[in-house]
Amino acid sequence: MEVRSMKKSVLAMLAVLIAGTMLVACGEGGGSTKAAGTGGKVKAGKITFSYKGVEGEEYGVMNLAGDFNGWNPADPNYAMEKQADGSWAITVEFAPGRYIYKYTADGQWIFQDQSEVVDQMEPKPTGFMDDGFGGKNAYIDVE
Repeated sequence: MEVRSMKKSVLAMLAVLIAGTMLVACGEGGGSTKAAGTGGKVKAGKITFSYKGVEGEEYGVMNLAGDFNGWNPADPNYAMEKQADGSWAITVEFAPGRYIYKYTADGQWIFQDQSEVVDQMEPKPTGFMDDGFGGKNAYIDVE
């Protein structure tokens, strides 16, 4: 009788362990994936987005494009300014919410998978999600 009770206890603990592992593995973003080194939430208000670039890249114009501007890759309202150090930056004001975006250069989508250039991006995105075209969009959660 004691062996049977112990087996039930072990099975119950195993079931809890498996369920917990599945919850952690699936994450919390409803289809989003969080890459190593990504940021958390950002405070609402003025947020400066910057892109440092990859060695050898030369662009005439860079933009921030996303769900907040109809995914317009050449929207002049989201044109970034080139900085003295060669990076590009723009400050935008965002209310609390989730904002999905990509960086564009010369009106073109320069990286299908934004997670490949996460080290060049500030602030670090909260995470990444499938863009529906074989790539990944970055997203930032603003609180």
